[in-house]
Amino acid sequence: MSLLHDAKAAIGANPGVHAFIIGVSQYPFLGGGPQAAADPWGMDQLTSAASTAHKVLEWLKIARLTAPLATCRVLLSPSPGEAHLAGIADPATTDNVFAEAHAWRADAASHPDNVTFFYFAGHGVQRSKEDAVLCLQDFREPPPTAPALRRAIDVATLCGGMSPSSTQPNIARTQFYFIDACREQPGQLAKFDEPKTTALWDMESDGQDDRSAPIFFASVSNHTAGAIPGVQTLFSRVLIAGLEGNAADSLGDDDAGNPEWGVTVESLNKALQSGVDELNRDLGGDQRYTVGGLLKPARLCLLDKPPVVDVTLTVDPEAASLVSRVMITGDNQAPLVFNPPFVHPVENKLSAGLYRVDVVCAPPAPPFTDQHRNKEARAPRASWKVKVV
Repeated sequence: MSLLHDAKAAIGANPGVHAFIIGVSQYPFLGGGPQAAADPWGMDQLTSAASTAHKVLEWLKIARLTAPLATCRVLLSPSPGEAHLAGIADPATTDNVFAEAHAWRADAASHPDNVTFFYFAGHGVQRSKEDAVLCLQDFREPPPTAPALRRAIDVATLCGGMSPSSTQPNIARTQFYFIDACREQPGQLAKFDEPKTTALWDMESDGQDDRSAPIFFASVSNHTAGAIPGVQTLFSRVLIAGLEGNAADSLGDDDAGNPEWGVTVESLNKALQSGVDELNRDLGGDQRYTVGGLLKPARLCLLDKPPVVDVTLTVDPEAASLVSRVMITGDNQAPLVFNPPFVHPVENKLSAGLYRVDVVCAPPAPPFTDQHRNKEARAPRASWKVKVV
């Protein structure tokens, strides 16, 4: 019960998207667990990692991806408060992760135009500033003399083993990684000389790594990743909103000349940064997003229509708004007309795109000159100002 979606037979030899999603809330050997280790490193149970992973799965199932969803492997270790997820998928133990990772890589290696999608939500640690280690359900399992990072995997090995090589020349050249975990170094790790994680595979040194393989991290090094207890992580909230439209960008026109909209590596990176900053302001949080990996251009998903943008238009000076008519005109749309007096600043929801803003002024003193400006509405919100002289 881990391969929750399998459309390989229908897709045949054509490329597809191969997803691997892991969500770990319950850690039996960490603080509060039924078999807690004598020294759980100050790490306790989580309440929303499995729910977060399931939300990502639900988005994947309905998303308009750049290729059909071929396979989706899911491992969930829900907390008692996530009882609705019990039995949906196999638990995220080391053995299960190992088996599913190899099956995922084998599917990804069937066509260079395949796309992979990896998402992890759970506990994470680091050994250095460049490091990210993902803790699996049975992390810190006794005996206490076992290797410190046994039953944890590191992101560098995970991504490195997915690179093109002589044994997997046709592996997916477009790969997306989302690491929704803390990246702090427990003090207990400092006493070890280069502690080793459980290796998923050996990394082959031959082949040219020509992938687009960005890694989107919920946290910078030496920092935590936050969550809404029992609901979802802060990073996933911003990520899903971005994938649903907040990160949308114009992709030009399709073969029929119709405009296309979608989410790209660049647009998602920008939306995650601005979205996390905004979430911190709204919630008083301290989330710190960053990106790494191979940042070559790539598309992640497409949208059926332009995203909706919250637009705020300010007329400067405000006195001019009292004697001005404002018209906002977009392609193939009737103008929005605001006759004075109107609520200022003007707030409206517009489809993303280019607009012409006309401020037509009446003649009482002091006189103002009509103004015409071209403005862009880019998701999720845009602030326009028209200076009237």
